[in-house]
Amino acid sequence: MNGKLKPNRSLEELFEYARAMEMEAARRYFQLSDMMAQHNNSELAELFRRMADIEWVHVYHVGEIRREMGVPESTRRVYPGLGLDGAEVPDPLDMHYLLRPYHALALAREYEKRAAQFYAELAESAENEDERLMAQRFAAEEETHIRELEQWLERYPKPEHGWDEDPDPPNEPE
Repeated sequence: MNGKLKPNRSLEELFEYARAMEMEAARRYFQLSDMMAQHNNSELAELFRRMADIEWVHVYHVGEIRREMGVPESTRRVYPGLGLDGAEVPDPLDMHYLLRPYHALALAREYEKRAAQFYAELAESAENEDERLMAQRFAAEEETHIRELEQWLERYPKPEHGWDEDPDPPNEPE
């Protein structure tokens, strides 16, 4: 199974896909945390690490819902990566080493919005009731994550113009 979720999918595939999306987000936030730590941006490194931990909780939560519903694990695995539709995965290329927490949270909120939209569209196109209801539930959970990120954003002021200016930027190896 690749990074696309096809029509006529099973609940097993939907759960596997949701699990893969959350796992990829957790992995990417850990990667971004390490990247920020390398640039001595410890505040953002810590925030990304916390966001990764939260995504791992979401991975566990998807599994709990699957077990509660009695949906067996799929024998087919989704291998997340580039092209995973709906994934809430920030691209490291979108990151500046001087990013502030405000930027990271705003970016995370945008990716959560993508995931919510993805699940809402799945719900609309679902051909069976169980799949439609589960996609709606996942969309609602993503909406909850968006509201949580909006509350976090209130704690951090939007950085002023020039936040990315560095009089001694890192050197790139030639």
